Amino acid sequence: MNCNNFTKDYLSVTEFAKIAGMTAETLRHYDRTDVFHPEKTGHGKYRHYNPTQITTIKIINVLTEIGVSLDTIGELANCITQRT
Repeated sequence: MNCNNFTKDYLSVTEFAKIAGMTAETLRHYDRTDVFHPEKTGHGKYRHYNPTQITTIKIINVLTEIGVSLDTIGELANCITQRT
C-alpha cells in the first residue's frame, strides 16, 4: 500500500479501520490499552490517524497473529517511542 495515494492528512477511526482490515472497536481498544495510539485526538476525543500509521498497525496485526500478547506489544511500542 502506498500511503502517498491518500488525499487526506488524517483518517477517522472508521476510515483507518477499514483500510487496516480491522474494526474501529479494535483500534479503540488498542488506544485504551496503550498498544497503538492515533496521531491526534480532536474535540470529543475523536481519533485521527495519519495514513503512514498503516505500516505500524499491520506489524501489530502480524505480531498478534503469531501469538505475541497485547501487553508485550504495548511494552515494545513504549520502548520504541521512548527512544525516538
